[in-house]
Amino acid sequence: MFCPLSWCGAIAGLIVGGLIAPTTSARAAGVLTVAMTAGDLPTTTGNPDQGFEGFRFVGWNLYDALINWDLSQGDRASDIKPGLATEWHIDPANHKRWIFTLDVVVRMLGGLWGKGRAPIPLALVPLTTGQVLDVGDFTIGCFPVRRRETDSFGFCFESRAPRHLRPDRLAALGVPDGPVRKDLAEGKPVMLDDGRTVDPEHVLGPAERRKKLVVVGDTETTQGLAEWVRDADLLVIEATFLDRDSLIARDYGHLTAAEAATLAATNNFQLLILTHISGRYGDEEILAVATKRFPNSRVANDFDHIVI
Repeated sequence: MFCPLSWCGAIAGLIVGGLIAPTTSARAAGVLTVAMTAGDLPTTTGNPDQGFEGFRFVGWNLYDALINWDLSQGDRASDIKPGLATEWHIDPANHKRWIFTLDVVVRMLGGLWGKGRAPIPLALVPLTTGQVLDVGDFTIGCFPVRRRETDSFGFCFESRAPRHLRPDRLAALGVPDGPVRKDLAEGKPVMLDDGRTVDPEHVLGPAERRKKLVVVGDTETTQGLAEWVRDADLLVIEATFLDRDSLIARDYGHLTAAEAATLAATNNFQLLILTHISGRYGDEEILAVATKRFPNSRVANDFDHIVI
């Protein structure tokens, strides 16, 4: 964390003005601006190491460290212990590079429910490209997106291709109303009261189109996304910048509204929802650009309810 330059400058200006009397030969008075870290890596005493300045202004560090000093023993040099990182090692190819393993998600969930008290069974596994979950009515898959040097993913929620019961076939076969029709709709064969067995294939119509929702968070490019997002009923994706700030977008690893809309226009989407908009723009500015390339675009709002 850094002390705001204007604040530091004001303090420094008061100090300089109070201690140094102006002389006729001196140049015009100015303000000395001092930048100061307000919290740095702790030393083995546990305090920030910037001449105690960070501790004087902030108290203790304002962040959770990857690793912490073990200060439980006073008779030997302090060792390091886990912080956010549960494991770490030095890169054998570059001894100045440390590689950390984090279990931030586990810690976050523990903070919500308390250790070991999650209301549902949890299985935390590393994400890999492909199907993540199959819950029967729909599947969830993930795919890689480019965001600097992170392992980032987008997600695809896809329904089963529904098949509906054909009333004409049910009537022809004498299938009564009630639980037997429910079983047939779920793909289960049934036995009627007269002993006949009816197979679902005899009464189900053709498969209808699947519903597809795609969600992409931060990404620096749309390259490589088409094969995963094509034919989506709804795409939710960031549109942080406008083209006039495209260089900033590249520096920060984000898309422009035009890039997001072009992805929609070239991949047969039904609806585009834009999110993660920079505060420097109004929603109408983002929409003016997006709708020129993909008319059915809108900006996300809290508590939106969209049926696809």
